[in-house]
Amino acid sequence: MFDRLDLAARIRELVDDLVADRDAVAGPSAYETGRLVTLAPWLDGHARRIRYLLDSRHADGTWGGPGRYAVVPTLSAVEALLTVLARGEATDAADAVAASGVTAGALRTAAGEALRAVAPGPADLAAAGPPPTAGAEMIIAALAADINDHLGERRLVPSGAGEAGLARLRAGGWRVPLLAHYLELVGAGVAGAPEVRPVDGVVCGSAAATAAWLGPLAPLAGEAGEAGKAGKAGDAARRAAARALAGLQAHHGGPVPAFTSQVYVAQAWSLAHLALAGVGGAVLAGLRDTLTRALDRPAAAAAGLPGAPGLPADSDTTAVALFALARLGVVRDPEPLWSYDTGEYFVTVRPETEASTATNAHVLMALGEHAAGGGPAARRCAAAAARVAAWLGDRRRGDGSWLDKWHASPYYATRSCAVALHRHGGPGHAEAVDGAVRWTLATQRADGSWGDPAPTAEETAYAVQTLLHCGIRAGQDTTAAAALAAARGCRFLIEGSAWAGPHPPLFHGKDLVAIPNLAGAAVLAALDLARRTPEVGGDAGGSA
Repeated sequence: MFDRLDLAARIRELVDDLVADRDAVAGPSAYETGRLVTLAPWLDGHARRIRYLLDSRHADGTWGGPGRYAVVPTLSAVEALLTVLARGEATDAADAVAASGVTAGALRTAAGEALRAVAPGPADLAAAGPPPTAGAEMIIAALAADINDHLGERRLVPSGAGEAGLARLRAGGWRVPLLAHYLELVGAGVAGAPEVRPVDGVVCGSAAATAAWLGPLAPLAGEAGEAGKAGKAGDAARRAAARALAGLQAHHGGPVPAFTSQVYVAQAWSLAHLALAGVGGAVLAGLRDTLTRALDRPAAAAAGLPGAPGLPADSDTTAVALFALARLGVVRDPEPLWSYDTGEYFVTVRPETEASTATNAHVLMALGEHAAGGGPAARRCAAAAARVAAWLGDRRRGDGSWLDKWHASPYYATRSCAVALHRHGGPGHAEAVDGAVRWTLATQRADGSWGDPAPTAEETAYAVQTLLHCGIRAGQDTTAAAALAAARGCRFLIEGSAWAGPHPPLFHGKDLVAIPNLAGAAVLAALDLARRTPEVGGDAGGSA
């Protein structure tokens, strides 16, 4: 089965892509693209973004993911189309938009169908609960108000919690570095705000937030040749932001992705998957060194790594990087993690209202690795690891799985929590680990795959890893079943070429987010680990 793939070559190719920062995030986001249509009509690709919105609708008229995941991107797209109509852009006189084949009638039809699908009548959008994506209630409140203004009626009724959160954001909450990610919800007053400091031309990893900071007019139009203005404070930052947006939209031919980058997430998670699977250090050396340099920068050494430059540092990316590097012999002080410790669990970033199970699982992996190494902070790490393990155990669902705020699939959270508890939770958590294995076995599909609501390569890889890291254990009654199920999962990945992608968006941002190289690393790690597991692949030889 494994002979069909040259896993070693594919892993090396993936590592090279990660080092070069290719495909840290891929695929357009209807939410972010809709916000650029409204906020930045001056930006190159405006007509193509409108065309993309019309062409990317689902059969029911919505945009985005399934179920509740459609609400945020659909409202963004609807508000954008209504804005285009209000500005009179879809007319014969509006050459660029008209030339793309967009008509006012098509825009009205699309907006009407979407509204009927996502909110029939004066329904409360929160009746079924908000989608679990980031800032969803605030976003719904802002877009609902804007759409109601366009329609001249209170057609959409957001939750009171969303309206209260939006009011706090607009009252000054946007000045908190993390909340600048939602700058597009604030209004015209944030254009050019000196409190906002773009990094590499981008505001907090968001094209929409960057567009809001730039404002609705083409930045510095006509100023380049005017004496005295070229050196004006802020001009260089505005030009850099405009260039960043221009380059980002060009990459996808108009539309833009949910994050401008998630490079450190892609690098850290991928390195962790491959290192834990036993891929050789020589193969991973370039990625190891790249991530080490990022973690050794003064800002990261003090507060930890962000998901990408310009985002606030977070404990999740930091913990995954610390663990992955420690597996390869690069040990760094876990000091940055302590600022996220609440005494019971670790927050991902501040402010945070809902703790993440996967983040705490990754923190447990980092602390456990450090405690096992016997460094100067080993005792403190061991005590914190025991606290976090207990917290994770209490958050297991009745069926043996876990859920997490940062990912749409229970297979991601279950893999993270089960592996962390198996490695560093101690014998007191063996029952939880076995429960996760049994849940994974019970939810495999007839074709060998896993996925909720539909099978995916990424989720299948997480399930296979759960079985191989936690289920193949001497003396356990799940060993034979885990080996058979893992082999069937690998067959699904290989025979259907599912390992190659494309990988659907499953991570939570303001919209669902795909991180292709991270998903690819999870799949390749699962396959390589299976190949070298005697009960599955029959090959106990070396790694890639």
